Amino acid sequence: MPSRVLSVFINLHAGLFSSIQLMILNNLFLIFLLYLPVSSAEPANTLSGNNRQQTTTHNKTLIKSFQLLTPTNAGLCQTYAPWALGSRRLHNNASIPENGCISIKIEATKNSRLYLYTETLNGNVTQLMPNTCNAMNMGFNILLPNTIEYFPKDERMMQGIIPIKKLPGVYRFYAVITDNIQADHQLAQLANQLTSVCSPTNNNKKPASSFSNLLNLIQKQSAQHMQWQSISIQPYNLRKL
Repeated sequence: MPSRVLSVFINLHAGLFSSIQLMILNNLFLIFLLYLPVSSAEPANTLSGNNRQQTTTHNKTLIKSFQLLTPTNAGLCQTYAPWALGSRRLHNNASIPENGCISIKIEATKNSRLYLYTETLNGNVTQLMPNTCNAMNMGFNILLPNTIEYFPKDERMMQGIIPIKKLPGVYRFYAVITDNIQADHQLAQLANQLTSVCSPTNNNKKPASSFSNLLNLIQKQSAQHMQWQSISIQPYNLRKL
């Protein structure tokens, strides 16, 4: 119907206007058509589609990638350029040389917050980030979608390292990502049961239950708006015995 009206409109005025003037009138008429009211059924369909999309989004994973990396040459851990020769990915139960070091690589699928933890064999859990003292330049925990981040950061805010000697007894790393305020609140309460990286001397705190069970509970209550993964390594101090 709009095209027929437009055709009649042009035919009636073709003898009165130049081609340039007709082009201007045509464009103005098309703009007018864009702002015509639509039928009431169309918004209802659009709303229904949005609801289905939101349900699907809730079920998508928040963690796109979580990896532990180590320099290809462990000897470079003692230099200012540990990653000069590249890196390799550490898989579960990997062993790291005594002079080695690690880095954490993380990527999220959407705007979210990151929480990092380590756990020792005796059950001590330390929250690496977020923290209040900017330890290892890891205080800020905001993640942007599809953006790779490395932790810790060095003085230039580039990919840094954690020497394995600074992780005695640590056998597991946890990455937790959330886009849910309630889950953030629960994780903040959980932090009261954990050791803070800002107070390393107070390292006797243990969660009241299995740490992974506590994370599973928060994940369930958040309807998958909080998700977590873990990677294990061979504890450094045990390999020395």
